[in-house]
Amino acid sequence: QDKSDSMQRMFSSNSSRYASSFSLVDQVYQYMIAGLQTAMDATDKACSSLSASALANEPDLEALNKKLIGTSLENLFTAIHTLTTCIQRFEACVREEILDDKLPESLRENCGESLYSFVGLLENSVAQALSFGISNCLQILAKVLKSRQKRTEFCPQDDILGMGAMGKVTPACTVAVGCIRAVHALCVSKLGEANIIPFMAEFGESIFQTLKQHFGSFTYNPQGALRLKRDLAEYTDVFKAVAAAGVSKSFEQLSEQANLLVVMPESIPDLVEEDLKISKSVVLFWIKLRADYKTAKLQDGQSFDAFFS
Repeated sequence: QDKSDSMQRMFSSNSSRYASSFSLVDQVYQYMIAGLQTAMDATDKACSSLSASALANEPDLEALNKKLIGTSLENLFTAIHTLTTCIQRFEACVREEILDDKLPESLRENCGESLYSFVGLLENSVAQALSFGISNCLQILAKVLKSRQKRTEFCPQDDILGMGAMGKVTPACTVAVGCIRAVHALCVSKLGEANIIPFMAEFGESIFQTLKQHFGSFTYNPQGALRLKRDLAEYTDVFKAVAAAGVSKSFEQLSEQANLLVVMPESIPDLVEEDLKISKSVVLFWIKLRADYKTAKLQDGQSFDAFFS
């Protein structure tokens, strides 16, 4: 009975913050999480120290990606990789060496359930750390996009936009796509195959929202809208290449909606009703970005606001 009680105490946990001297899982949890928290603190400090001017003035794209990804994710991913390996080894060792067939079945099941809960707690901490890393990465990327995206790229005058530029992605898009590829490569080397697609889906959804907000801060004429659609096609392709199909589809749909910036004003009602089939709030999001938003009239002479209100 004493042995059974001692075994139960080894796998019990009264707190996720304060380790019990009798609990094996508490002691291991505190040890493992300390390393992860150290990596998160160091990452947060490094990201805070990156100035917008240092990011804006970096001419080397490879060096820029190193600042962006290396600062926000690389050290954190290394810590997560180490932690994940330790979790797997610890669980395997406990099941093979401690929870063996010599234990009473009920005791083995109870301790096994406690071990399962313990591993779940660690995995939840890893998931929170990954979300933390994504947030830091996107904060830095937002600074880069803001500094490198020129307003004239999306609302050019005929004399400053050569036809050659129409088929090219913008420099800000080049940086963002490089970031996405670098994050995927880091996932492949550090997270393990089973975690790559879920992480890239979460990262992709976050970067989609960041970029949509970014695009919403510009004004577009038809030429510039075509440049935007070229960027959106690049994002569609890169997320398809890293197996984030849902994110790729989101960018494809965004590109279809961006046709609201390209067509003549009188064509917008038909485009909305027959092709896009989107809500008025989404329509207004786009048409308010048009350079002719305040002056353009529809076929019946109505303004955009009057028609879509």
